[in-house]
Amino acid sequence: MIAIEPVYGWPGQERSDTIFAICNAVFGQMDHSKFYSRMREKHALFTLLAVENGAIAGFKTGYDLGDGVFYSWIGGVLEAYRRQGIARMLMLEQHAWCRENGYRLIRTKTYNQWKGMLILNLQCGFDITGTAQKDNGRLQILIEKQPV
Repeated sequence: MIAIEPVYGWPGQERSDTIFAICNAVFGQMDHSKFYSRMREKHALFTLLAVENGAIAGFKTGYDLGDGVFYSWIGGVLEAYRRQGIARMLMLEQHAWCRENGYRLIRTKTYNQWKGMLILNLQCGFDITGTAQKDNGRLQILIEKQPV
């Protein structure tokens, strides 16, 4: 049975290493230094861990952007745990936490290649609010939601 564990601030080296490994498994090789820099330095970092028998099956993390806006940065679920509703569970728990903590808006970004996450975001009440062309030429999709 999956349990959701909240972590406030830096989750520690061991958990961060596991989260980084999940990111690499889900998204491909990520920039190690950028990932750890963001994990350590962002204000009011909040992470939810999906844990089964002591093992982290997935996560969802984000941080305060100020002015009542929470940035839902990144999340993922290991392949062996997919199709069990874990990503949705993590997202809904994050949104409940944002509502309880007075955030007026949740913001995130994604790419068209992550269609499953884009669809889940739309199903959970996000609206597409714009796009941005990244330096590498990729088009990023900007989405936002009020945590009602």
